Amino acid sequence: MTGPLPDRIFVGIPCYGSAPAPTLEDYMLMAYYFGRRYPQYDFFLGIVDKTEQFRARNRIVEGAITVGAKYLLMLDDDMVVNFEGGSAPSPRYEFLRKMIGHMEADEKLGICGALYFQRGGEFHPVAMFSEPEKGRYYWMRDEQIRHELQPVDVAGGGCLLI
Repeated sequence: MTGPLPDRIFVGIPCYGSAPAPTLEDYMLMAYYFGRRYPQYDFFLGIVDKTEQFRARNRIVEGAITVGAKYLLMLDDDMVVNFEGGSAPSPRYEFLRKMIGHMEADEKLGICGALYFQRGGEFHPVAMFSEPEKGRYYWMRDEQIRHELQPVDVAGGGCLLI
């Protein structure tokens, strides 16, 4: 007799022509970590050429729907989770469990993103708030970030759990 099927997580990565080597190494370690530390889930992977970003993201969503995924983890092809490096899986990969925890605690949440920063320029956090009366969006400033679950008006698509 078999039990219920595990929930499925679809990891979708919109990818340009080539991903940087540090990202590929990190993603291989992360896949190993997920396989070992998240046995209650079945994981599926979709890497889609990102010639047009919105089409690639739409194809990833279609892939998640096709496999019946409960969650879609969208990661950009240049995100490095274990930015401190090393050749062993990192506890930083527990970000996924934390995001799932937020989603499970609030069924209305629907989407959860990770805090990350732009690589160049002013290194803004990739999150924005709006002032509807002015009809504008503004980059969040460091002092506005609470380092906990908080609502934002725009979240970057580089690391989202849907």
